[in-house]
Amino acid sequence: MHNPERKQLFMDQCSESEATKRWYKNWFSRTAEFEEEYGKDLCAFSVDEMQSVVDNLLGVQTEGRNHTLRNLRSYLAWARVKYADESLDSILHVDTSGIDVMRRNMIGSPQDLQDYLDAVFPSVNSQTVGNVYRCWCWMAFCGVDKEDTITVMDSDVDLSGSTFTAVGKKYALSGFSKPAFSKLKQSDVFYISRKSAKGLIYSSTRARANGAQFLRTFSGDSTLISLTTALSIAERKATEINPDIKSLDYRKIWTSGEFYYIYINEMRGITPSFDRIVDKKVAGRDEHRMADKRSQCKKYAQEDYNRWKAAFFPG
Repeated sequence: MHNPERKQLFMDQCSESEATKRWYKNWFSRTAEFEEEYGKDLCAFSVDEMQSVVDNLLGVQTEGRNHTLRNLRSYLAWARVKYADESLDSILHVDTSGIDVMRRNMIGSPQDLQDYLDAVFPSVNSQTVGNVYRCWCWMAFCGVDKEDTITVMDSDVDLSGSTFTAVGKKYALSGFSKPAFSKLKQSDVFYISRKSAKGLIYSSTRARANGAQFLRTFSGDSTLISLTTALSIAERKATEINPDIKSLDYRKIWTSGEFYYIYINEMRGITPSFDRIVDKKVAGRDEHRMADKRSQCKKYAQEDYNRWKAAFFPG
């Protein structure tokens, strides 16, 4: 935490609960990187410096962004009074719409997802274990609930009918997704490319594990943890080569897919429905507050969708 005494004084004077203090401690630990880089407290940031914080540390979803902005503005307002000689009003002049953040952390179409997968994994035809993770991401874009992906069996993938089934529901395979599903279904081995000490590339094969799960690798059945970890590691390695690669995970791809198909239906004259997104948000919540929560979640989903459209389909 940069300027810990100052930050602690703010939390003691302005935080109404221990939960809020914990939130601020976490937030200030994240802004410390920027404060150390610029050599000054958050309250003294220029517009460009504050824009960098907003673009990098505020999330994609409206609910989280609004909460973070409220708390950030509270600290800056407090510092404006307490440390008037160094505080600036930069937050009033930064773009907090989150359009650029949405563009970097979401996808706008199947082509966008294909471009991401091609940047992160070897080609489909190279028949590597990357095809497992490609198919997992396509399941997300199709709208399969994350926990249901590992229940998909080989027998659930119908290449002739260009569909796959998850928990009794059929999903269509597109021209983008079908090659990865086709190659994985037919794979008994995975190819592994390695670089020798002399820089030579050579390939070996490793047998795919026996079993019925569609997303199994050479180690056996995939788990949600192994799938999530593999995608994160592959993206991080790809980012070392190309820092402009999007930052995605299953939830972001799933939500992007929901927005994409809502948009396609809207272009056909169908009123947008956010029921599936809201259902996931309120799952397991207190039934007595369900109506209010659903209304609030629907409002946030509408705002997220509007920002998504502005990012990928402006005008």
